[in-house]
Amino acid sequence: GDWRRPLREFSQLRLAKKIPQVLDQLLPWEKVYPAELASSSGVTQAEVRQAILAFAGAINLQEIATWSEDEVKEATDLVERNEVLKEVFEVLDDVLEEGWQGII
Repeated sequence: GDWRRPLREFSQLRLAKKIPQVLDQLLPWEKVYPAELASSSGVTQAEVRQAILAFAGAINLQEIATWSEDEVKEATDLVERNEVLKEVFEVLDDVLEEGWQGII
């Protein structure tokens, strides 16, 4: 089915405006960006956490709900080509899946 309408409707909810706060509470930050990786990269866990939450706050769900299938594919390809984005999105996907299983 078409995912755009539910996304547009979700974007109107107060919860959609609080995505950064929700993610901050739900994400297993140690799994998203382990201390060992922070130590070896020189980028702190706090910096990564702040960047992810800022990104989540900048997402415009209403705009994404207007994307064509080609634009969605382009965004997906971008994530797949970037190892850091790919890892972060894999963890986010796992967390969201676990969250939905808990609700169901």
